Amino acid sequence: MKRWFALLYVSFIIFSCQKEGCTDPAASNYNESAGKEDGSCSYDCEFCPPPLVNINGQDYYNISGNLTYDYTLTADKKWLLSGGVFIEDGTTLTIEAGTSIYAADDGSVPFISVQKGAKIIAQGTSTEPIVFTSIKDNPEAGDWGGIILNGQSKIQHSAECGEGEGGTGSFGGLILEDNSGILSYVRIEYAGKLLSTDYELPGLGLFGVGSETQIDHVQLYKCGNDGLHVFGGTVDFSQLYVLDCLGDGVDISNPWGGAAETILIEWDQLEGDTGLEIEYDLNSDFSGQFQNCVIKGAGQLGAVKLYDLAKASLDNFILESNEVGLKIRNEAIPNYHDGLVNCTNFTGINNTEDYQFNSSESLDSAQTNLLLEQTFNNLGTGIETFNWLEGWTVGH
Repeated sequence: MKRWFALLYVSFIIFSCQKEGCTDPAASNYNESAGKEDGSCSYDCEFCPPPLVNINGQDYYNISGNLTYDYTLTADKKWLLSGGVFIEDGTTLTIEAGTSIYAADDGSVPFISVQKGAKIIAQGTSTEPIVFTSIKDNPEAGDWGGIILNGQSKIQHSAECGEGEGGTGSFGGLILEDNSGILSYVRIEYAGKLLSTDYELPGLGLFGVGSETQIDHVQLYKCGNDGLHVFGGTVDFSQLYVLDCLGDGVDISNPWGGAAETILIEWDQLEGDTGLEIEYDLNSDFSGQFQNCVIKGAGQLGAVKLYDLAKASLDNFILESNEVGLKIRNEAIPNYHDGLVNCTNFTGINNTEDYQFNSSESLDSAQTNLLLEQTFNNLGTGIETFNWLEGWTVGH
C-alpha cells in the first residue's frame, strides 16, 4: 500500500511540474518543451490561412484588406476578393498558373491594388490561365473593380505623383525601369466598375508603371468601363485582347513612353466608346508606340482617337466596321503635320468614314486630308494570325 501511494505521489509531482506553454507547432510562439497547453498560443498571420467562407456549397478563402507579407494563391483552392485588397510596399503576391479568383457579391467593391514598391507575379500558361471573375451566377460588366498596378515611373516632366480613383493608391516617380511584377496569360472578366460619375475603375490600370514590368497575354472581357487604362509610365505590353468593354478598349492618358504590339479590340455590338484613345494634357518627350493592331466594331466614338497634345507612332492597323476609323482632334493636328503623330500602314474596312479631323485656321485642311489619305493608302495587315488567343481566352 505504501509503495502504491509513493508511486502516485511521484506521478503527481511529475505531472504537476510539467511546463505550461503553447503546444501548437503552427503557432508563432510554439514551445517544444511545454508539456501542458496554457492557452497562450498566438499566430503570425504570415502563416495563417485566410478565413474560409462557404457560398452555395463551395469553400472559398477570403482575401481582403492590406497584405503586408509575401503570399501565394494556389491553384488547388478557390479565392474570394472582398473589398479593396492592397499589396503593400515591399510585398509580393504570387498567383499560381490555373488559379481562379472570384470577386465577392457582398456589397463591397472588390479590387486588387498593387502599391508602389510592391509586386504581383501572376504567370499563367496558355492551358492554365489565371482567371479573375465575378462570383455571381449571372455576371455582368462592372461587377467588381479590377486590378490596379501603381508604379514609380514617370508620369509627367517631374516626379509628381498621381492619386488613383476610388482610393486605389498613389503612383509615379522617376524610376523609369521600375518593376511591378508580371501579368501573363491572365483573364480579367466583368471588372471595370463605375463608382460614381467622378470615379471609375478600369479592368486593368497601369498607373506610372515602369519598363521592367511584364504585361503580355492579357484578356479584358466585358468590363463596365475602360478595358485597359494607362496613365503615364514606361511599361510595354503585348498580346492584349479586349472584348466587349463598355468604355474605351485602351485609354492612354498622360504622356506614356512604352511600346505595345499585337492588340485585338472587338465589340460584338455598338455599345462601347473608342477602341484606342490617346490624350496628353501636356507636352512631353514621351511618345507611345503601337504596332500590329486590329480594332473591329468599335464603340460609338470610333476606332482610334488622338487628341489634345497626343504624341504617338501607330503602324500596321486594320480598322473594320467602325463608325469612324481614325479621329484627330485639337493640338494633335499640328503634331500630325510635324511627324509627332505618325500613322502608317492603315487599312479601313466597312467604316462609316475611314478618317475625320477638325479644321484649324493655322493649318491647310487640304494638306491634312492628303496626309490622312496617304495613311490609309499604305495598307496594313494588322495581326497576321490569332493563334496566340488559343486556349486561354473566351469569346473569340
